[in-house]
Amino acid sequence: MPGVSHDPGDRGDAGAGVDHGSTGAPRWVKILGIIGLIVALLVIIMVLTDVGGEHGPSRHTSPGATHTS
Repeated sequence: MPGVSHDPGDRGDAGAGVDHGSTGAPRWVKILGIIGLIVALLVIIMVLTDVGGEHGPSRHTSPGATHTS
């Protein structure tokens, strides 16, 4: 019959476009990695540009208050 393959490894169009021989990471791992890189870059940019302002124990007290432990 024309168009019918007798090769046992041939699945026809069932696996078209899918690369089963890929040894790369799953999609969710790649997405989490990209999100992690973006967050890390944002933190680095914030630290280098001092966007967050002054940090320390006196940040949340009123200007005239003294801090006692």
